[in-house]
Amino acid sequence: GVLEPARSTVGARLLATTDAKMSDIAVHLGYSNQSAFTRAFRRWAGVAPRDFRRQRRHTHEILDAARRGTDVLALIDPVLDEYRPAGDWGDSLRSTQAV
Repeated sequence: GVLEPARSTVGARLLATTDAKMSDIAVHLGYSNQSAFTRAFRRWAGVAPRDFRRQRRHTHEILDAARRGTDVLALIDPVLDEYRPAGDWGDSLRSTQAV
């Protein structure tokens, strides 16, 4: 149907660009409660609304820093640490990059 794509687009935009409460966004999109919105959003985006919002905000911080000429790597490194592989090959990859 037409409703789900519209809800996903508006929901993602509200999460990325406002500080609106999740429950308010859920009601605005026509969900009976926040849990129903969270389940639907996870189905659309593959992540929980809270995680989506956090990722988008960090992206905006990085873009703003780049525009201001700030050291962007200082903002990116903590994010990359979350995704760096653990274990031997991840450690050896980092040591070869340092050379």
